Amino acid sequence: MPDDSSTRSDRLPSPSPIEIDARIDRLSRRAEEDLPETVFYQELLAELVEATAAVGAAIWREEDQAFRLAAQIHLSQLAAESDGQEPRRHAAMRDVLSSGQPRHLQVGWPSSGSHSEDATLFLVPWRASPDLAGVLEIQLREGLSERALAGQARFVRVTADLLAIYHRHRQFSLLQRCDRLWQSIDHFARAIHRSPQLVPTAYEIANEGRRLIQCDRVTLLVRRRRYWQVVAVSGADTANRRSATLSRLELLAAAVASLPEPLWYAEHAQEAKNSPPEIEEPLHDYLDLASVRLAGFYPLISDATSADRERSAAEDASDKSPFGMLVIEHFDRRDPEEFRERAAAVCRHAAPAVRHALDLESLPLYRLSRFLNETSWLRRWTRQPRTLLIAGAVAVLLAILSVTPATLWVEAGGALQPETRRNVFAPADGIVERIFMHQAGKKVAKGEPLLGLRNLQLEYETQRLLGELETSQKQLSSIEAERLSTGRTNREDLRESTRRAAEEETLKKKIEGLLREQALLVKLQDQLRIASPIDGEVLTWDVENLLESRPVVRGQMLMTIANLKGAWVVELRIPDDRIAHVASALRSSRQPLGARFILATSPERRYLGRLERVSPATDVLGSDAPTVSAIIRPEDQAGMKSLRPGATVVAKIDCGRRPVLYVGFHGLVHVIRSRLLF
Repeated sequence: MPDDSSTRSDRLPSPSPIEIDARIDRLSRRAEEDLPETVFYQELLAELVEATAAVGAAIWREEDQAFRLAAQIHLSQLAAESDGQEPRRHAAMRDVLSSGQPRHLQVGWPSSGSHSEDATLFLVPWRASPDLAGVLEIQLREGLSERALAGQARFVRVTADLLAIYHRHRQFSLLQRCDRLWQSIDHFARAIHRSPQLVPTAYEIANEGRRLIQCDRVTLLVRRRRYWQVVAVSGADTANRRSATLSRLELLAAAVASLPEPLWYAEHAQEAKNSPPEIEEPLHDYLDLASVRLAGFYPLISDATSADRERSAAEDASDKSPFGMLVIEHFDRRDPEEFRERAAAVCRHAAPAVRHALDLESLPLYRLSRFLNETSWLRRWTRQPRTLLIAGAVAVLLAILSVTPATLWVEAGGALQPETRRNVFAPADGIVERIFMHQAGKKVAKGEPLLGLRNLQLEYETQRLLGELETSQKQLSSIEAERLSTGRTNREDLRESTRRAAEEETLKKKIEGLLREQALLVKLQDQLRIASPIDGEVLTWDVENLLESRPVVRGQMLMTIANLKGAWVVELRIPDDRIAHVASALRSSRQPLGARFILATSPERRYLGRLERVSPATDVLGSDAPTVSAIIRPEDQAGMKSLRPGATVVAKIDCGRRPVLYVGFHGLVHVIRSRLLF
């Protein structure tokens, strides 16, 4: 008689692979949407339970070394689970999360009858980040076949991966929103500190603050002794203080300034009913005219500084009172929580800007100094004689500098290198199998092996060729034997002998071609053993970590060998806009141009040399400016041998004598000729 559990498992629906793929696609699309956690959790668990025909499923999250049930579906059947199962479940989840491997756990719960019904817990870990992880639990019924369990386990693991993807996407979206918010705050902070004057600063705060807070209107008020004055209203060029609405707002600001915290009013909200009695009348008078459904009042207060601590107690007490107020309004019914955080950020940045502008206005003779600064052209008339004297002295100085000769030095950057230097390139595609020279600075002789490459395609071709060669040779031997054993008594035997002779010649030609191919493959195989092209030292640093077991392509540079005992040169890259001076000096001089250079490692010492040759073409390397290559041969070759190859060099080339004025300003002359006069 068949087992009842097996019969029950056979009756469970078995979704087709197409249905499983459709569910996974649907969940993957939902995981990339900005859904609340509760909504995504319920959709994921519903899909999981429906696809696996499970008793129920749950999502656990790890918090403070414990597990919290984040969501569940159909777990009401487990309400009668014994208390002894809970520590066992949590221990199993802790083990699953630490090991990263799924695990099955057998549990039981009371059924509707008198006996208990067994279930299999399948715990799958999920981890979105080092600080966000948990366990996906699915409770399967007993009696499922191993094939069904394996299929469901695969689906549950994919679902756990989608859960981790959802949390990573959610974290990425949060970071993007924070980044956009910080960029907006940075733009707002730079905008409100652009001008030291109060009115431009106030309008920047109002207009940029409205965009940042995402409300309908922002108004800035400042305190003038005992009264409050509207300075700027977002979206308006000027603030008409004679209007009834702004007059009511100034009275309301005076009442709100006495409150210890910001005030929010929301229509049909509890906060609107619990407003303080002293502001209830001016608040309703203003709302009747403004017709706003959401309003926030943020007093602007200075932060405590070291200068504030040195003031008297009376001055400190006066500083704690607000000097400005930011009013945030919305004409639709909205929740104040949507604006609190952004409004607080705007106030934190606006307060020092307004305080600075007010302090600047309070300086003595500020308006007069501002007027004089804006009309500074009047002062030039009083300084005209001195200006003419200075202009004459400058003209004489320029005349002297235009006839006094000086050496024109053209500066260029480069590197100190051994003259005998070779780069070793990969002769073919392959994998670095063996490294004979592991350390930089090790001496090598010409022809000494450096690297050994392995080309799997070449090995495959070699083995294939050997197989074909062996097969062809066996076929040739077989045909020769058959031809010799066949008699020639009749015409049929003669035709057969002729055919076999033709096949024999064909195979001989084929074997000859295969032998030539084999010789070529052997030659290619020998090339994979790379030898040093010159006597010298290895300059490439950490060859073993750089090349060991690394795939390389043909023509890729592997290492550099240089003869440090030979001659040294300075390889310069002269900017293209300065090469004209060098070319002109080369044409007018019969001797190599002199040069001097310093090393970045020892700038206190100067070296002399001669410009040996200059490239006839201009090079453009990547995004760098166009340059012309040149070679300087140092005079002190013995001193060069103690230096390091590749040391950064700053060189100056002697391009002859020119006027001091031209030597000092030839760069400016080049800009004027190429940018202004062209």
